Amino acid sequence: MKRILLSIISLIIITNIYSQSLKNGYVQASLFYPVGTSWTKSKEKQFNFSLNLLAGYTGQIKGVEIGTLLNVNKYNMHGIQLGLININKGNMKGFQVGPGVNWIEGEGVGANFSGLFTYQKGRFTGLEFSWFVNINGGDFRGGMGSHLLNYVQKDMYGIQWALGPNVVMGSTRGVQFSWTVNYTKGYHNGFQFGPFFNYAGESDGFQLGIINVAKRSGGFQAGLINYSGDSAVVPIGLINIVKGGYNKFEIWSNELTSFNLALKTGGRQVYSVITVGVNPFNKNFFWSFGWGPGIHIPFSKRFYADIDDVTSLVNINEPFSFGAGKTTITNQLRLTCGFQLTPKVALFLGPTLFTLFSNNNSLEHGGEFNANGTELAPTFRTFYGKAGEFDYAIWPGVCGGIRFF
Repeated sequence: MKRILLSIISLIIITNIYSQSLKNGYVQASLFYPVGTSWTKSKEKQFNFSLNLLAGYTGQIKGVEIGTLLNVNKYNMHGIQLGLININKGNMKGFQVGPGVNWIEGEGVGANFSGLFTYQKGRFTGLEFSWFVNINGGDFRGGMGSHLLNYVQKDMYGIQWALGPNVVMGSTRGVQFSWTVNYTKGYHNGFQFGPFFNYAGESDGFQLGIINVAKRSGGFQAGLINYSGDSAVVPIGLINIVKGGYNKFEIWSNELTSFNLALKTGGRQVYSVITVGVNPFNKNFFWSFGWGPGIHIPFSKRFYADIDDVTSLVNINEPFSFGAGKTTITNQLRLTCGFQLTPKVALFLGPTLFTLFSNNNSLEHGGEFNANGTELAPTFRTFYGKAGEFDYAIWPGVCGGIRFF
C-alpha cells in the first residue's frame, strides 16, 4: 500500500513538472480534485491528456482523459474519455465510455457507451448505447440502443433498439425496434416493430405489432388490432378500427357452407375479413372460421367489386378438429360484384375458387367412418389429388349474399 501511494505521489510530481513546461497545461494528473498537478486551476485549463486516479475536474479536453471513478469537464471534451462516470457540461465530440454514467449537457458527436445511464441535453449525432437507459433532451441522429428505455425529447433520425420502450416526443424518421412498446408522439416515417404496442401521432410508415395505433395514417399496419383515424391506411389485422374506413357486415352462402357471416374492417381500399360458416344439412356436420385480406374496388355510388382471399379451418363432427389426422383447411379466392340497394344495404354475387386440404380420414360415407375430408367437396367439377399426408380437392364455385352498413 505504501509503494502504491508513493508511486501516485511521484507521478503527480513528475507530471506537474512536465505540465509547467508546456503552454496551456497540456498534461495533468490528479488523485482527486483539487489534489493534482494543476490544483484548483485545472478547471480553467485545456488538456491534451488527463489522468484522474480517483476523480478529476478539468476545464476542457482535446485528446485523452482517463479516470477510474469520475471525470468532470467544465466545458468541452473532444477526443477519448474513459471513466466510471463522465460528466461534460459542454459539448462532446469523439468517443466516450462510462461503465456507470455518461452525462453531456451540450451537444454530442461520435460514440457514447455507458453501463447504467446516458444523458444528452442537446443534439447527438452518432452511436449511443447504454445497458439500461438513454435519455436525449434534443434531437438524435444515428443509432441508439438500450435494454430498459430509449427516450428522445425532440426528433429522432435513425435506429432505436430496446428491450423496453422506445419513446420519441417529436418525429421519427427511421426504425424503432422494441420488444415491448414504440411511441412516437409526432410524425412517423419508417418502420415500427413492437410485439405488444406501437403508437404514432401521424404515420406514413409501417407498423408491425399486436396492437398498432395511429391518429392519422397513410401507411401500413399489420397486427391483431389496428386503429387509425385516417381511412387512407392499409391495415392487415384480425380487427381493424378505421375512422371513415370500410366497415361492413355480410351474410352469404356457397356450395360448401350454407350459412356464412363475415365482418370486413379496414381502410378505403384494403381490409381484413373474419368469417364463420356452417353446414347443418351434411351428414358430417361441420363448421368453419377463417380470416383473410381483401380489396375493395368502387366503380360508382351503386356498383363495386370485392376481391377476398380467405383461409378457414373446418371442424368436422366435433366442436374443434385440428391436429394429427383431424385437420381440414380451405382457401377460397372470390370475386364478388355488388349493387347498392340503399346507402346501407347491398346485394352481391360472384365466382369463387376453392381449395380444400384434409388429413381427416374419419368422415362418414356409406355407413362407415373412413372417408377423407375431401368428401365435403361437391362431386361435380372437382379435381382431386394428394400432397404428402393431405388429400386435396379444387373446384370452382359461386357465392352470393347481402351486405349491411
